[in-house]
This record gives sequence, structure tokens and C-alpha cells, in this order.
Amino acid sequence: MAIPGVQIIYRLQTTIRLFIDHVIYPNVDSFNLYFSNAVGGPFVTLLGSVDNIPSDVPSVRGKIVFEFHTDDFVGWNNDVRNYIVIAPVTGGVEGAQIGPMTVFTRAELLVPKEYSVMYGLDRASQKFIPVSVNPNGNITAAIVP
Repeated sequence: MAIPGVQIIYRLQTTIRLFIDHVIYPNVDSFNLYFSNAVGGPFVTLLGSVDNIPSDVPSVRGKIVFEFHTDDFVGWNNDVRNYIVIAPVTGGVEGAQIGPMTVFTRAELLVPKEYSVMYGLDRASQKFIPVSVNPNGNITAAIVP
């Protein structure tokens, strides 16, 4: 399930960042985002609102960035799939909800299940060293002797 022009950019343990494509919704003033634990709703719990103003930051140019922390919402359960809808707001009037979009659990996103190793270049020693990402999204590196 997807919402046109909306992408989940990352899903950490309790943080989710979405991009909304400004080009797909050019005449919308803002968006209200709602969630439910059930695919059919009801979608009444407001995650937040975001203005339809595209970013000028080079890495996200032309996108609207919406980030939220799942711990801030009663009813959000990180152990099950959750579902998001967006409702465009124009002239202060909320339009029909669009969606839903599935937010998978972190366990479902950690694919493949086989172990793998990533390497990064340690400039000081001029060696490749194993690196990983912790649950907060920060890169951690092995200590090189």
C-alpha cells in the first residue's frame, strides 16, 4: 500500500521520516497526517501537520520532510504494522484522506535475514574496517588495533 508521492525515507526504532513530493500536490496549503493500527482505520489520531513548502536543502530539494517519534503517540505499536493516511488542507478545509500507507515494523525491514558486513575506509590506518548502524541510525565502527 502506498500514497502517491509519499516515501518512508527511514524507519529507526522510534523515529520515522517521510518525504512528500511537492510536485504531486501543487495546490495544497498543508497536510494532516493520521495513523491507525488497522489497515481499514479509523484514522483519527493526528500525527501532525506540515506545510506544503518544499525544502531548499540540497539533499531533499523539492520535498516536504515530516519526521515523528512513535513514542509520542498513544496507540502506536512498534511491534505491529501501522498505517498512515494524509489529508490535504486547502484554504483551511481538510480534504479527503489519501492512503493508507503501510509502516512496517523494524524487524520486517531488516532484510536479508542473513548476516552481512559493511566496510568503511579508516583514513588514518588506510585500511577497510567493519562498520554497522546502531538502532539510532548512527554509524559505529570496529576498533582497529
